[in-house]
Amino acid sequence: MNKLIIITGISGSGKTTLARYLNQTIQNSILLSLDQVKESVADTIGFKNTEQKENLNQLSNQFFTSLLEESMKRKDETIIIEYPFSIEWKNTFQNFSQKYNYNVITINSIVDDFDENWDRIIKRDFSDERHPSHERSEYNPLYKNQYEKVQNMDYYKLKEENDTKEDHQINLGTIIEFRNENKQSLEEIRKKIEE
Repeated sequence: MNKLIIITGISGSGKTTLARYLNQTIQNSILLSLDQVKESVADTIGFKNTEQKENLNQLSNQFFTSLLEESMKRKDETIIIEYPFSIEWKNTFQNFSQKYNYNVITINSIVDDFDENWDRIIKRDFSDERHPSHERSEYNPLYKNQYEKVQNMDYYKLKEENDTKEDHQINLGTIIEFRNENKQSLEEIRKKIEE
């Protein structure tokens, strides 16, 4: 049976690393990242204020949903999706997986040491790894390389999200917890999926 692998968890918890690893090591897999869709949209037309950014985020969500459904319609063997998906996504994923007969695996990327994770977020946000549109209320793609690095995530809000993770987890199908980004733990997750 075809598989839908949902990788979710708070910012900085290793979702992207895991998703890329699985995409590279699982044959006939595709990777859909909502962040990547949002970045592409921002790089296409940019935004001048928070309202425009929110409108583009809604369009990106719709486009991502359409991409996922198209991948399922064409029966892609293994679809990996990655984002800090909130519980609001659960019905969409459940309906699609039932409609197109996909076996669902949810991987919750768990953070045990929040302060260590926060340090990692700060490092990432001030590196070239982070797209400048994420932390800004205005973004012009023509000046992409000229933006100063900023960090505007709220420590306490993210910590609360981490501490109350049960309220935010999608938990569809088989549930797997991912806690560490070392090579061994990445490989263990791949083996669990292939079982």
